[in-house]
Amino acid sequence: MVLKKLEQAVSAPQSGPAVKLMPKRKELEGLSSAVFRYRKAFFNPKTEAAQRRRDRILARRSFERDYILEQLHRSIDYFKQRVMHVRNERIELQLDVKLMTIGMLAYIQELDIVKEDEVMVREGYETYEKQKVDLEVAKRKVIVASQDPVFQ
Repeated sequence: MVLKKLEQAVSAPQSGPAVKLMPKRKELEGLSSAVFRYRKAFFNPKTEAAQRRRDRILARRSFERDYILEQLHRSIDYFKQRVMHVRNERIELQLDVKLMTIGMLAYIQELDIVKEDEVMVREGYETYEKQKVDLEVAKRKVIVASQDPVFQ
């Protein structure tokens, strides 16, 4: 696959506008004129061998650029997948927190009901104990009254 792309790039005729030399800029003033002569010779080859050499170099650079872009796209896709995973995880955690909150509220309501029942049971037990004492008092009064000579 790599060789196929390289062969296509080398064998493809170069079409389009001619490459222009870069205008001299202030930051390029320190470079020697040899660099500019090399660039001019590279982008405007005079022989067919120089043309083929330039095509091979440009094809390799094009392939390297495509490879780097492919790696970049893979990294971006992986990053997007991880972001979606983290997003889904966050949503799941939020859902779990809400469900636990609802469960805790249900437990609190059940605890309130149990406490109310406990109060009612305690009041019922106190009433029972009071009635038990009252019954004992009434039984004693009956016994005392039955032993009283007035009622005989």
